[in-house]
Amino acid sequence: MFLELLQIIHMLSVSLNKVGDLKYYYEDLQGAKSYYFQSLNVRRDAIKNHPSSPSQVCRWLWEQKGYKLGKEVHFK
Repeated sequence: MFLELLQIIHMLSVSLNKVGDLKYYYEDLQGAKSYYFQSLNVRRDAIKNHPSSPSQVCRWLWEQKGYKLGKEVHFK
């Protein structure tokens, strides 16, 4: 159940990001920014509420900081 919830959170975040992409492609920059921030906030909330989760939701923020996740954490 827990992993299913994290997958749903991840899919929601990806979907919001894709809507942001569509807004960007149609030159609605304010709309794109809004959806990108909604997507980011979904991921941030997931990490705040489930900080020990090794899910894809957490992986994205780790990689933004320059870390690689695998069997061990690799620092750049």
